[in-house]
Amino acid sequence: MSAGGFLTGLIVGVALGVAAGALLSPESGKENRTRLAGELARFGNNPTDFVSQLKAEIQDRLQVAQVAYRTGAEETRTHMRHELEAARGSD
Repeated sequence: MSAGGFLTGLIVGVALGVAAGALLSPESGKENRTRLAGELARFGNNPTDFVSQLKAEIQDRLQVAQVAYRTGAEETRTHMRHELEAARGSD
């Protein structure tokens, strides 16, 4: 792999990570911008650590989102099941 290819991959990966982090973040836009500025300042010091930390954070946030989705889906199924049973019982 060439150095240019690696650098391009790194930049694309960071950009995707930042976008995913912003989309999954429960924080406000201002809080995200402040946090991003701090993270980008660290990026210049050690890109490898930054990418590793960014990857771990994205994985953590994705896991939280998956748990929330599963919980919401299960609650919806339970609610619908109760509503269906109630509707059948009222006939």
